[in-house]
Amino acid sequence: MARSTQYIGLNKRALDFLKNNKSKKLCDYQGDTGMFDEPMMYGIYEVEVKFQDCSLSYPDENGKETNVFENTEIKTFAEVTQCAPWSSGPCYFTYLKNILTGEEIGKWEDNEIWDIA
Repeated sequence: MARSTQYIGLNKRALDFLKNNKSKKLCDYQGDTGMFDEPMMYGIYEVEVKFQDCSLSYPDENGKETNVFENTEIKTFAEVTQCAPWSSGPCYFTYLKNILTGEEIGKWEDNEIWDIA
């Protein structure tokens, strides 16, 4: 059986996060090295995330205080290695990590990893 490095990459949750928010890939970077010293290239993404700004409120037409201000924030996420279990070579599973806050998007569950690896 041949040995090789396998890039599994991001799971559906991380890919959906990028797809469902306005995002663009800023660049690639060498996130890891494979078993034959080949570079594992990962992405850095700029993501425009919508959120509700509750700092301001105003009365609606019925006089009830409401705070329905939708705002956006631009966040930068790096694709990083979560784990690399061995299956005829390392299998690189990745997720998205906010480079400023450490927020994690799309971490793989153990059962998902072992179903693939």
